[in-house]
Amino acid sequence: MRKLFALLLLSLAFSGGYAQILDPVKWKTSVEKKSDTEVVLIFDAVIEHEWHMFSQFTPDGGSLPTVFQFKNAKGNYELVGKTKESPYKKVYSDIFEVDEYMFENKAQFRQTIKVTNPNAKSVSVYVEYQVCKESCIQQDETFEIKLPALAVKASDVTTATASVDTTSIQEEVKTDTIASSETKTTTDVASDKPIEKKEEKKGLWMIFILSFLGGFAALLTPCVFPMIPMTVSFFTKQSKNRAEGIRNSFYYGISIILIYVGLGLLVSAVFGLDALNALSTNVWFNLIFFVILIIFAISFLILNFN
Repeated sequence: MRKLFALLLLSLAFSGGYAQILDPVKWKTSVEKKSDTEVVLIFDAVIEHEWHMFSQFTPDGGSLPTVFQFKNAKGNYELVGKTKESPYKKVYSDIFEVDEYMFENKAQFRQTIKVTNPNAKSVSVYVEYQVCKESCIQQDETFEIKLPALAVKASDVTTATASVDTTSIQEEVKTDTIASSETKTTTDVASDKPIEKKEEKKGLWMIFILSFLGGFAALLTPCVFPMIPMTVSFFTKQSKNRAEGIRNSFYYGISIILIYVGLGLLVSAVFGLDALNALSTNVWFNLIFFVILIIFAISFLILNFN
């Protein structure tokens, strides 16, 4: 128990030591009105000292570029041109042997959109980027940017859904066509939210089931399967009878679940949802954890064969 408690303290201390590198980029979004139907979405990134992130246009073969994905564009707005960015710094990489385009200290990205749905309230944007210092970590952010009140013309909505010929006959029924297209757009927008919730709920259950089955499949891997008889032997030797052995193994399994779930919730609550992913991909954390596991394995073998 003392060794286990020491491991927990070391894990928490190490997590705190890397708190500053788990989120080295701070984002701020704003909206600039350009016309009655167009706005500019502005993404300002403040990068911590000695860290850098990469341009959308950094050449292939090097570090991963910054990528913007505009999620709810269909039926709501159109992108006007590509996402523009502030000037980047061109640096040759000895590792990849290519030129890389990077930002230091700060960066700004601007995307102009034309709003085609008068009922659109916000723009959902997913940003994926890589940020590096001695090592690199993959980061992502999702933004919900509120749109200002715009004078979106009904003809813009009609143009976005169908092309209309400017003949005299169609001009007579233009008003009815616009009204029906607006009604359909409003119905689609109103029905989007429950569908997304249903798909999200279904996706979470599927992830849980696949993870549960993956846990059982992991028992058959070469690094886990040989440990099963050793673990059983450990509990049988430490217990006076079969009932005590089963009870001790039950406590052992429940304790592992509670400890890892508790640590995961604690780290995610304090440092953010991406903290565990960033920590697990950090080379120094993995090396230290490797040494800890080796020490525990040796102590386990010593106890088991005594």
